Amino acid sequence: MTECLRRYYERLKMEPCLVCGKYGVDIAHLRPVSLKARDWSVRSHKDSRAYTAIPLCKTHHDHVHHAGEKWLDEVLPGGRAFAYAWALRVLGEVCDEG
Repeated sequence: MTECLRRYYERLKMEPCLVCGKYGVDIAHLRPVSLKARDWSVRSHKDSRAYTAIPLCKTHHDHVHHAGEKWLDEVLPGGRAFAYAWALRVLGEVCDEG
């Protein structure tokens, strides 16, 4: 794991759930936009999925796994686009620190 990625995950663990604001979150990995649904079964965190992660409480993390990521479009202002933008902003912040 790179130093940047380690700091990114540490930061995610300190953030509140993007859906409800609770602390004590899971790191939820989003499917990169370029992957097709059939590719989602490959869950290597060495690829870009490691860098498209957001903080979700256990309840909402489980809900995304059951309902699919499209559910985020219903509950987040800006939907999945907001989640991806949030992840990239935080990733930029922590990687620029070192």
